[in-house]
Amino acid sequence: MRRKQRWNSADRLIVVCIAGLLAALVWFAGLVLQRAQSARRVCQSIVPLGSYSYDEQLRQELVKLRGLQSVSPVLRVEARLRVGDYSADTIWYGVDLAALHKKVRLAADTAVGSAPVLLVGEKSLSGMRDQNGHALSEKRQKEFLTRYQELEWQYQLNDGTGASGYESAPQSGDPAAGEEGCWLPCRVAAVLSEPSEDIYLSHAQASELLGVPADASGSSAAADRLVKELLLAVQGEENYQKALACFAEPPAR
Repeated sequence: MRRKQRWNSADRLIVVCIAGLLAALVWFAGLVLQRAQSARRVCQSIVPLGSYSYDEQLRQELVKLRGLQSVSPVLRVEARLRVGDYSADTIWYGVDLAALHKKVRLAADTAVGSAPVLLVGEKSLSGMRDQNGHALSEKRQKEFLTRYQELEWQYQLNDGTGASGYESAPQSGDPAAGEEGCWLPCRVAAVLSEPSEDIYLSHAQASELLGVPADASGSSAAADRLVKELLLAVQGEENYQKALACFAEPPAR
């Protein structure tokens, strides 16, 4: 009969050291993988300009940002949106739709005409209420978004100067625009799962709504003066945080 081999304290110590080394290697490999994924990830958000102006000097500085993927101006359009018996004050972000990183849940081919064409986040209707102040339920929100092509969407531009800091203008060419109680048609082209909480339209249509349409070359100096935010996309989370810090207001002294 073979005798059982007994492990002495030295053997146990060797096994513990090997197990610890393997655990450290696994942890280190996971850390390297996490950092590599973080460096490859592209982060995008709408960034306030703060005290900066959107001019040629700023544009030249922006291209120097490390990891920069894209940067484009954003125009805010403040409008009251209505569908069925429900309405809400909303902000529409006029952006370069090709540069917007998005996940589309539902979409349909929609011809661009005089009516604004919107990309609606799937959570962007949560603030809607009826005339009695009743909130739009989650069930009705899903129903509205599922049937978005069948529904009649309308809007009113908010009068005066809002939180965006510039004055909303009535839709050009429409004599009824700006009259109290006048609702104009708009269309929904897509429902977005990401970004999910906002409403977007093309920068060109936002310029039209604000009364500062682009010229034949596609630029508008008047629209540039209204820009207070940028759509910024940067590769690498560390690079992204550094880019955001560039727009942070300096601490008060």
